[in-house]
Amino acid sequence: MFTIGDFATFTQVSIPALRLWDRRRILIPARVDPSTGYRYYSAEQAALVQRMVALKEFGFTLAQIGSIIADPSHPEHEERVMWAGEWGRGKLDPESFDISEFEENLDLLRNAALD
Repeated sequence: MFTIGDFATFTQVSIPALRLWDRRRILIPARVDPSTGYRYYSAEQAALVQRMVALKEFGFTLAQIGSIIADPSHPEHEERVMWAGEWGRGKLDPESFDISEFEENLDLLRNAALD
Protein backbone atom coordinates (compact mmCIF):
# COMPACT_ATOMS: atom_id res chain seq x y z
CA MET A 1 0.00 0.00 0.00
CA PHE A 2 1.13 3.50 -0.83
CA THR A 3 0.40 6.62 1.18
CA ILE A 4 -1.21 9.34 -0.91
CA GLY A 5 2.14 11.16 -1.13
CA ASP A 6 4.04 8.09 -2.26
CA PHE A 7 1.30 7.20 -4.73
CA ALA A 8 1.33 10.74 -6.12
CA THR A 9 5.08 10.50 -6.63
CA PHE A 10 4.86 7.01 -8.13
CA THR A 11 2.10 7.94 -10.60
CA GLN A 12 3.26 11.54 -11.20
CA VAL A 13 -0.21 12.83 -10.31
CA SER A 14 -0.65 15.60 -7.77
CA ILE A 15 -2.07 14.98 -4.30
CA PRO A 16 -4.86 17.53 -4.94
CA ALA A 17 -5.84 15.61 -8.10
CA LEU A 18 -6.00 12.33 -6.15
CA ARG A 19 -8.15 13.99 -3.48
CA LEU A 20 -10.45 15.44 -6.13
CA TRP A 21 -10.83 12.06 -7.81
CA ASP A 22 -11.68 10.55 -4.43
CA ARG A 23 -14.30 13.25 -3.73
CA ARG A 24 -15.81 12.67 -7.17
CA ARG A 25 -15.70 8.89 -6.55
CA ILE A 26 -13.63 8.30 -9.68
CA LEU A 27 -10.57 6.84 -7.94
CA ILE A 28 -11.38 5.69 -4.44
CA PRO A 29 -8.41 4.80 -2.22
CA ALA A 30 -7.96 1.09 -1.57
CA ARG A 31 -8.06 1.86 2.13
CA VAL A 32 -8.75 4.84 4.37
CA ASP A 33 -7.54 4.70 7.96
CA PRO A 34 -10.67 5.29 10.06
CA SER A 35 -8.81 7.02 12.87
CA THR A 36 -6.60 9.35 10.81
CA GLY A 37 -8.45 9.63 7.48
CA TYR A 38 -5.18 8.90 5.66
CA ARG A 39 -5.70 7.51 2.18
CA TYR A 40 -3.81 4.45 0.96
CA TYR A 41 -3.59 3.25 -2.64
CA SER A 42 -2.66 -0.15 -4.07
CA ALA A 43 -0.09 -0.80 -6.77
CA GLU A 44 -2.90 -2.11 -9.00
CA GLN A 45 -4.51 1.34 -8.94
CA ALA A 46 -1.49 2.81 -10.73
CA ALA A 47 -2.64 1.22 -14.02
CA LEU A 48 -6.01 2.88 -13.57
CA VAL A 49 -4.32 6.23 -13.00
CA GLN A 50 -2.35 5.71 -16.24
CA ARG A 51 -5.63 5.29 -18.12
CA MET A 52 -7.13 8.34 -16.46
CA VAL A 53 -4.13 10.49 -17.34
CA ALA A 54 -4.23 9.24 -20.94
CA LEU A 55 -7.94 10.10 -21.18
CA LYS A 56 -7.26 13.56 -19.79
CA GLU A 57 -4.49 14.08 -22.35
CA PHE A 58 -7.00 13.19 -25.08
CA GLY A 59 -9.29 15.95 -23.84
CA PHE A 60 -11.91 13.99 -21.93
CA THR A 61 -13.63 15.82 -19.07
CA LEU A 62 -13.48 14.50 -15.53
CA ALA A 63 -17.13 13.42 -15.78
CA GLN A 64 -16.39 11.50 -19.00
CA ILE A 65 -13.30 9.92 -17.44
CA GLY A 66 -15.37 8.79 -14.46
CA SER A 67 -17.94 7.25 -16.77
CA ILE A 68 -15.32 5.45 -18.86
CA ILE A 69 -13.46 4.17 -15.80
CA ALA A 70 -16.73 2.90 -14.29
CA ASP A 71 -17.57 0.86 -17.42
CA PRO A 72 -14.62 0.70 -19.84
CA SER A 73 -16.24 -1.92 -22.07
CA HIS A 74 -19.31 0.20 -22.89
CA PRO A 75 -19.49 0.54 -26.72
CA GLU A 76 -19.98 4.31 -26.51
CA HIS A 77 -16.67 4.66 -24.66
CA GLU A 78 -14.81 2.70 -27.30
CA GLU A 79 -16.23 5.06 -29.93
CA ARG A 80 -15.10 8.05 -27.88
CA VAL A 81 -11.58 6.68 -27.58
CA MET A 82 -11.42 6.05 -31.33
CA TRP A 83 -12.74 9.54 -32.01
CA ALA A 84 -10.20 11.03 -29.61
CA GLY A 85 -7.43 9.20 -31.44
CA GLU A 86 -8.52 10.56 -34.80
CA TRP A 87 -9.07 14.06 -33.39
CA GLY A 88 -5.70 13.98 -31.68
CA ARG A 89 -3.84 12.91 -34.79
CA GLY A 90 -5.31 15.87 -36.65
CA LYS A 91 -4.21 18.30 -33.95
CA LEU A 92 -0.66 17.05 -33.55
CA ASP A 93 2.32 19.02 -34.70
CA PRO A 94 4.71 16.21 -35.67
CA GLU A 95 7.74 18.44 -35.15
CA SER A 96 6.95 19.23 -31.52
CA PHE A 97 5.00 16.18 -30.35
CA ASP A 98 6.13 12.64 -29.67
CA ILE A 99 3.76 10.59 -31.85
CA SER A 100 4.97 7.32 -30.28
CA GLU A 101 3.78 8.49 -26.85
CA PHE A 102 0.44 9.45 -28.38
CA GLU A 103 0.11 5.99 -29.95
CA GLU A 104 1.08 4.29 -26.67
CA ASN A 105 -1.65 6.21 -24.83
CA LEU A 106 -4.17 5.32 -27.50
CA ASP A 107 -3.21 1.63 -27.27
CA LEU A 108 -3.48 1.80 -23.48
CA LEU A 109 -7.03 3.11 -23.77
CA ARG A 110 -8.02 0.59 -26.44
CA ASN A 111 -6.67 -2.29 -24.35
CA ALA A 112 -8.46 -0.99 -21.25
CA ALA A 113 -11.75 -1.26 -23.10
CA LEU A 114 -11.02 -4.94 -23.73
CA ASP A 115 -10.16 -5.78 -20.09
